[in-house]
Amino acid sequence: MRKPLLTIALLFFVTLLFAQKTEFSFGGYTTLMHFSGPSATATTILNRGQVDYTNNPYGSKNGNSFGIFVQGQYIQKNNFIIGLQTGTDVLRSKVNITETTPSSTPYPAYATGTTTVSNQYINLNPFIGFRLEASKIQLDLSAGVETAFVTRSYEEGMIYSKNGAVYRTNNNIRNLKTDNRIKLGLAAYYERVSINASYAHGFSDYAKGMIGAQNSGAYTNVLRFGIGFKIF
Repeated sequence: MRKPLLTIALLFFVTLLFAQKTEFSFGGYTTLMHFSGPSATATTILNRGQVDYTNNPYGSKNGNSFGIFVQGQYIQKNNFIIGLQTGTDVLRSKVNITETTPSSTPYPAYATGTTTVSNQYINLNPFIGFRLEASKIQLDLSAGVETAFVTRSYEEGMIYSKNGAVYRTNNNIRNLKTDNRIKLGLAAYYERVSINASYAHGFSDYAKGMIGAQNSGAYTNVLRFGIGFKIF
């Protein structure tokens, strides 16, 4: 996967060298992310033992976080866009805990709490698009493929059992190395400032190989809202 991406990046920068109109920008954004698919869930249980852990951490409830990006794009005379965006972000999802399963008894105990899964990424997003112009506003519509390289994945949670006990989880998760997504974007420019929004849907299964998983499938759904600044 890395060799094709490096080839795409190289071709993009060669294109920029010979382009008549290029734009470079940077910015930041907030994120909302949740998992979808057969293995995604809104509720699960806490498994207790030597190490407490969430039975199914892939929550269908949104978690919020942040990210930053840099971007270069070539605008052709017919307003067709070829671009490349790279950056880093943290994406979080949540799942509610309804029971604990103590190792000392065969019966679950009712509980309340939330586990948050945090995934840290380095992203590479080649895209194409089209620019619409009206007065001083420029509107860019784009579509592309986003490859997110996972640098860390972990769960954190605080669970309150009905018997008064409090449990905490803080565990690394063995996960995918890359998450491949389809991404749609919208950017509205006024002079050098842009308001950006995008949606990305993953097709890499985070639950693949998870113990006890049936009809495996847990895929990222990512909403981003942010602001950008055009350098030139």
